[in-house]
Amino acid sequence: MLRYPVHLTREGSRVLVSFPDFPNVHTYGEDKDEARARAVDALETFLMAVIEDREPIPEPRRRPLKREEFILLPALAEAKLGLPAGVLARTGAPVIYGGRKLNNSYDPEVERQLAELPSALDKIDASIGEGVLDGERLYVADFDIGTSLRLLMAMEDLRPAIESRPCGELAMRVQPKPPGNLGPVYPNLWLEPLHAQEG
Repeated sequence: MLRYPVHLTREGSRVLVSFPDFPNVHTYGEDKDEARARAVDALETFLMAVIEDREPIPEPRRRPLKREEFILLPALAEAKLGLPAGVLARTGAPVIYGGRKLNNSYDPEVERQLAELPSALDKIDASIGEGVLDGERLYVADFDIGTSLRLLMAMEDLRPAIESRPCGELAMRVQPKPPGNLGPVYPNLWLEPLHAQEG
């Protein structure tokens, strides 16, 4: 668990909170208990902004000194922040192997799913045309389908086949900020069904 040193300073009727690791993060409380609770919120908010900016989570620069106060992020908050790079480097290969096996993500299956993608996109576009999806108000199905499409659009290989379609517009409406960018990974032969539909 991540333990960040925190300084609590009484100033008048309030207790001010500052973090040696993050000079721009501050909060306060009416007493020490409230200040500690708000410190967790302030730190969580700051670290979520770091994640939004796709920056690595800064680990504490040092362990808290023996009598120094620290903030221990709750397990749920830490889960939102992700794993440190060192842990990811050591566990990445087994996780990828397990995910590949669990999801049947072997070449023949991926090639088959890519071949079926144009038909699936046509069905989504038809649902949009019928007013089932992408209406004035968005519903669960819009978010479910739109976020999945937006994730596919993070792949350079697939983005051109999706972005100019009604389903691509839905995806960008649901998730305006792209979730990332993955360069070309698929063999050109696997992408022919998508390119045939574009042409």
